[in-house]
Amino acid sequence: MQALNIVRETSGNAVIADAVSKVHDSVKEGERIVQPLEASKVFPPMVIQMCLIGEETGALDAMLGKVADFFEAEVDEAVEALSSLMEPII
Repeated sequence: MQALNIVRETSGNAVIADAVSKVHDSVKEGERIVQPLEASKVFPPMVIQMCLIGEETGALDAMLGKVADFFEAEVDEAVEALSSLMEPII
């Protein structure tokens, strides 16, 4: 619950913050995390699938770590590609 609060307040995106707030409220009511994630239509299917697997196996933290690693690698690749495109201009 505390992690969801932190994500909501530090996301810097009102749409994400609202979706996480709804996830928080649903989890507080005893629901699974996957249903409100899906209903928000904000999160990629891979994130929802990984959360589902994490909930079912009791390893949600590990699955979210893998999701973070995946997106971090994607961002690194995008920055590298952009840098290589800008290099001749500079």
